[in-house]
Amino acid sequence: MIERILMGAVVAVCLIGLYVTAPDQPEVERQAEQYCEMVEIWDQTDGDAGWPPYKGREGCER
Repeated sequence: MIERILMGAVVAVCLIGLYVTAPDQPEVERQAEQYCEMVEIWDQTDGDAGWPPYKGREGCER
């Protein structure tokens, strides 16, 4: 009986965790896009503006 309650609680916590973290994906994508845009600006201005590629250039198409 207690095992079923504990298992139900674990499942509920996992489902809540999935529900809470799902909206974060668009923000992660937005930040990656912003990073690539800023690195491109860095390249175009010879480092006068934008961000240096501190995370590398993986995922940024040129």
